[in-house]
Amino acid sequence: MNWKFLDKCQSADGWSAVDDAANLTVNVDHRGRGVVSLEWDKSGGSDVNSGVRKTISAVDISSFITVGIMSFYIYISNIANVAQIVYSVGTDSTNYWTWATPDTDLASGWNHVKKPLSIPASQAGNGMNPSIVTCFELGVIFDAAGNTLNDIRLNDIEVIDRILTTT
Repeated sequence: MNWKFLDKCQSADGWSAVDDAANLTVNVDHRGRGVVSLEWDKSGGSDVNSGVRKTISAVDISSFITVGIMSFYIYISNIANVAQIVYSVGTDSTNYWTWATPDTDLASGWNHVKKPLSIPASQAGNGMNPSIVTCFELGVIFDAAGNTLNDIRLNDIEVIDRILTTT
């Protein structure tokens, strides 16, 4: 099996908080490779989205497009007020592909999210150029802007060269 990491989430360097996200740091609780995970809180402000974004060094994932999957780990301690997670991979902040995972496909605790790379839910601009991937964004969408949740974690964002089945 071949893979390409978009980010291993071993540091908060280069990551930025999106919308209602605060306290961006790392935590030793993790899944996958490495020794830490990226962590942030939803502060209960004026937005239903709480997420993170990073511009990465260009990665060529063109050989993964037809049979590859987007894969990462996310920790959500309590999904009671979560509607879905939405994640995007792109060439820049205006040209990207987006996928979504509804709350019905998530559990409280660690989740290993895997989606076929070739089947995005939507695209912005011209979509992602798989030869030049330079950005990743993930948002946890809550039921209401006032919802709060501490210690959302993200780890091991990668593209894998074959579709894996979940058990």
